[in-house]
Formats: sequence, structure tokens, C-alpha cells
Amino acid sequence: MTEQKIYTEFPIILYTDGACVNNGYKNARGGFAYILLYESLKKEYWYSNFEQPTTNNRMELRGILFGLYKIKSRWTSPYPKIAVISDSRYCTQGASLWMYKWQRNGWKKNINSKVEGKHSLLNIDLWKEMFELCKILKPSFFWVKGHSGNKYNEICDSLAVTSISLRQEYSKNVRNSI
Repeated sequence: MTEQKIYTEFPIILYTDGACVNNGYKNARGGFAYILLYESLKKEYWYSNFEQPTTNNRMELRGILFGLYKIKSRWTSPYPKIAVISDSRYCTQGASLWMYKWQRNGWKKNINSKVEGKHSLLNIDLWKEMFELCKILKPSFFWVKGHSGNKYNEICDSLAVTSISLRQEYSKNVRNSI
């Protein structure tokens, strides 16, 4: 689905991104961000935050989760159609396809695996949160190529990286921005 079609079909658009410095090491520092577009794309809300220690995938998931929690707190049921746009295939495919299988398998990747640890699911705490939020909000997930000039993906990336550098939270309401 094209970005323009998403903008016309979904009243709420959630762009997200995560970043991590020293990913895979004990001293890893991460940042995540989201941007909410709503009211016919005339209003924006930007948010980013910092965590340590963490991983890149946890930051990608955190961006989505924080954005979905914001939507849940601002809008009421029945929720408008929500599009989540991320440059993380781990998140978009995980939330669209994999997590439903994982949930059926008792939150394991492969219940038939004979190799110890091979069936372990990383970030299980966040995937369980995602599953519960998705049951309520029913968002649609879309992948966008990162660092390819997509305006809101680039802003999210910049916010996430800035939160790592500053080690702090940031939020901003933007009115009539488009």
C-alpha cells in the first residue's frame, strides 16, 4: 500500500523508530521515538525517550508500544483505524504475523525444536504487551525502508538518536504542520 493511500485510509498514522549504541554489549544505550499524525494530518505529536541497557530490537518495539499506549489513552473505543509505519521488519512482521503463532505456542518460536534455547523468544515481555494492545486497537503494520528519505521515518530516527545522546525524554505537539 502506498504512503498516500495509507494517509487517506487511516485517521491515525503512527511512525516509529528505535536506535542503539553498542548493541549487543552490556553498556548498550538506546533511544526510541514515535510521531502521531491525526486530524487529517493537520496535527502531530512527537515523542522520544532513552533506555539503558537495551538492544536495538527492544527500542524498535518500545517506539511502537509507547505510541500505541498514547493512542489508547487519547482516543476511545471504538478506536479509529491505525496505521503503524516502521523500518523494522522484526516489528512489522512480528506484529502482523509471528506474534499470533508465538502466542498459540506458549510464547515460543518453535515448540517442536529439539535444540535447547532454539525455541526461546527474545523480548517476550514486550511481545506480550504488543499482543494485548493489538487485540484492543487492531492496528495495521507497514514497513518503510529506513534512511531512504521518508520524512517521518527520518525525524523518528533523529529523535531516537538524539535521546541516546542527551539521555532524556522529549515530546512536542505540532499544530497545522502539513
